[in-house]
Amino acid sequence: ALPIYEGVTDSLNLVFGYTKEKSSINEMFQEVEELMEDTQHKLEHAVQEMEAEEWGPGETAPDVDIKVFPPSYHNKSDTETTVGNEALHMHQEIDKECLIDEDCGTGKYCQINTFSYKCLVCKSHEKCSRDGECCHGEVCAWGMCTNDVSKGESGTVCERQLDCNPGLCCAVQSDLLFPVCSPLPIE
Repeated sequence: ALPIYEGVTDSLNLVFGYTKEKSSINEMFQEVEELMEDTQHKLEHAVQEMEAEEWGPGETAPDVDIKVFPPSYHNKSDTETTVGNEALHMHQEIDKECLIDEDCGTGKYCQINTFSYKCLVCKSHEKCSRDGECCHGEVCAWGMCTNDVSKGESGTVCERQLDCNPGLCCAVQSDLLFPVCSPLPIE
């Protein structure tokens, strides 16, 4: 055996009670696999016990009807009120909390500020500070959502130098609060 593996082999022998005469590496892997299966069975059993404690003997988790949840649970609220002979219909979009843009779904992005994270409708030809705010096919360039440029071109948002095309550098501009691909300074 190579000297570097002697310590590892000795440690495995101590932990699993193996000796060179008693076992092979395949038997050691078999033992480890059996231990992992046993652990999985114990975890499944623990989950079953926790569920039994939560719902009581012979009970199962109740079926959930999301229609009966309060309006604040859903992403929108529709109410109709009758005043005299007139019916008033109110539709309200409820801001969904998010951590990343993907939490918001198609056509929306996650607005992140110091106090809240909420889903907003994507922007088209409006002010922006990152590509995720812009609607599909647009990028944030010089602080505006546009489809006139491609990622890596002058004015597009960048995080590092590799995000910019050759001849441009990733730098913060004085009138923007985030870095964009900018022309290299000329001496």
